[in-house]
This record gives sequence, C-alpha cells and structure tokens, in this order.
Amino acid sequence: MDLSKVGYSFLIILALTLDFGFFWGEYNKLANNNFLLLLTAAFVNTLCVYFIFQRNTKPKEKFSFKGREILFATSLVTSLQLWLAIVVWIISADFELTEPSFDRIISLSGGALLANVITTCIVVLDALFHNESTSM
Repeated sequence: MDLSKVGYSFLIILALTLDFGFFWGEYNKLANNNFLLLLTAAFVNTLCVYFIFQRNTKPKEKFSFKGREILFATSLVTSLQLWLAIVVWIISADFELTEPSFDRIISLSGGALLANVITTCIVVLDALFHNESTSM
C-alpha cells in the first residue's frame, strides 16, 4: 500500500465531502451554511491542486490514467469557484448578505461540487486501471 496515494485520495474525497457539506442544505437560510466550512473546502481543494501539480511534474509518480490534464483542470476549476464564492461572501458581508448574493455563492459552490465529482471519478478510474494493469 502506497501511503502517498492513500493520503492524496483522502484529500480528494475530503475536498468533495466538504464542498458537498456546504452546498447541501437550505440555501435560503444563511445560518445553515458556514463560512468556515466554505473556507476549509477551498483550502483543501487548493492543497489538492498543489499535490496534483506535484505528482504530474515528477516523472516517477505520474498518474497511470491518461486524463492527467483533465484532473488538473477540474481541480483548478473547483478551487477557483470556491475562492470566488469566498470573495463574493466577503464583499457581500460588507453590504449585508442578501438572498441574491447568497444564491451566487451557492451556485459557485454547486459548480465546484460538480467539478469535484469529476475529479473524484477520475481518481477512482485511475486506481481501477492501475490495479488492472498490475494484476495481469
């Protein structure tokens, strides 16, 4: 068992669950959504982008799956959308957080959630294809 792959997969799944935890809920009630949860999701997603970049630039640790570029792109999209949601929240908080601005935050989080699902699927496919090639 490769602990670096376990840790990396853990971060990807943690990023997905944190984003889902923020996105799911009654979006019209501000009290049900936590700014720290959004900030944590953005931070973990940024760590994932860093580790994906590191793994793609080291020749010995490249992904066996051919979708490395897609994996990196979806991770970048996720981080960008979550950080934009944080910026919208901070700017809106200065003018009192209204329902239209909170709808934008939830929409950005939903887009990030979709990108996180794609990222997680790619990581799972990579693990499945890698196991098939080593067992033969």
